[in-house]
Amino acid sequence: MDTMAAEVRRDSFKTFWDKFSDKPDTNSMMLNQTANDLEASDRADILSSLPHLTNKDVVDIGAGIGRFTTVLAETARWVHSTDFIESFIAKNQERNTHMGNISYQIGDAVHLQMDEKSVDLVFTNWLMMYLSDREVIEFLFNAMRWLRADGYLHLRESCSEPSTARWYGHLIASTNPTFMDFFKFTCFGTFHVHSCYLLLEQSEGPPVVVYTPIYGCWFGSRLVWPLQTIV
Repeated sequence: MDTMAAEVRRDSFKTFWDKFSDKPDTNSMMLNQTANDLEASDRADILSSLPHLTNKDVVDIGAGIGRFTTVLAETARWVHSTDFIESFIAKNQERNTHMGNISYQIGDAVHLQMDEKSVDLVFTNWLMMYLSDREVIEFLFNAMRWLRADGYLHLRESCSEPSTARWYGHLIASTNPTFMDFFKFTCFGTFHVHSCYLLLEQSEGPPVVVYTPIYGCWFGSRLVWPLQTIV
C-alpha cells in the first residue's frame, strides 16, 4: 500500500470513529449497544492474560476512553495512554483524574514515537485490524524497540467478520473499515471464536519475537518468529 493510499485508509478509519466522538462510552468503544453487560467479563479475560505489572511502565495504544488504562494504572508504575480521537482521550482523562500515574497523547499508532527500551508492556486491544500488512510489521518492529528486555506486547483482535454500527440508534449503517482478511489468515483455527489474544515477548539477543497464543483455540506451543525474515 503506497503512502497516499495509506493516508486515505487512515482517514476512513478516523471518519468512522469520529461518528462516535459525541458519545464516548463503553457502547461506542465496543460497537455494541449491550456492551455494559459484556464489558466486565471481556476485560477480566484480557487482564488475566497479562504479566505482573508492579513497578512496570506501560503504553496503552488505541486506549479509547480508558477501559484498560484505569486498571493498568492501578498496578503499573506508569501508563501512557494514546488514541487518535480527541474526545475519547478527553473522556479517558475525565475518568482517571484521581490517578496520578497516567499521561495522555492524541495520535495514531502508526506515527507514535517512543524512546527505545522505555516500557515493559505495549498493550493493544482491537488495533492491528486497522493497519495494513506493512504497517503491522512496522508497528511490531517499533514496539519491540520500545520494549525493555523481557517486556511484552499484547495483541487482541477479532477473528470474524467486521463489526457494524447499525445498532447505534440506526443512525450509522457503515461497516467498521478494518483489514479483516489479514486476521482471518493470521488467526487460522480460531474461526469458531470471536477474538484471539496474543502475547509477544521481547527476548535478549537477536531481534526475535516469541509468539504465544493465549486464548481461543490454545495452540499450546511457542513459536520464535524472526520478524526480519518477512519484511
